[in-house]
Amino acid sequence: MAEDRKTVYVNDKPISIFQWAEVQHCVNAYDSDLFLAVQRGDAEIMDEKGGRIGWGGFAGEGQHIYVRPISRGNLIDTSSPTTEDRKLVYVNDEPISIFLWAEVQHCVNAYDSDLYQAVQRGEAEIFDDKGERIGWGGFAGDGQQIYVRQIAKGEDE
Repeated sequence: MAEDRKTVYVNDKPISIFQWAEVQHCVNAYDSDLFLAVQRGDAEIMDEKGGRIGWGGFAGEGQHIYVRPISRGNLIDTSSPTTEDRKLVYVNDEPISIFLWAEVQHCVNAYDSDLYQAVQRGEAEIFDDKGERIGWGGFAGDGQQIYVRQIAKGEDE
């Protein structure tokens, strides 16, 4: 029955699913391999603004859900067909073309994987164009300026 179903969009594909479906059910209906990737921790679920959303939360009528791979410290392949929606971000004044839902950490990794690992080890910090520290798990906006600098040994926080 049509009244028992709702339409949710996963990676912009409409999915007709039962009314009480959670986000995880919608992802599974879209692509069971992608569902398994999320379960393994190899992919994450985002909303249309790039914010992470819960796997077990209720999926609303007309909601847009996006699933993307998670970087594991390797250089991001910016030519991948799974990242056709792109934005331009600047890391240390160098333009980086990267997938639309990239976080600051993905941009740094695409710029320089050694610098990315230095940030992970606490040997480098990330700043915005005003010199303010920014979190590496935050969304990177199109055109955003990101600066990464090494921390001098003995430098106070």
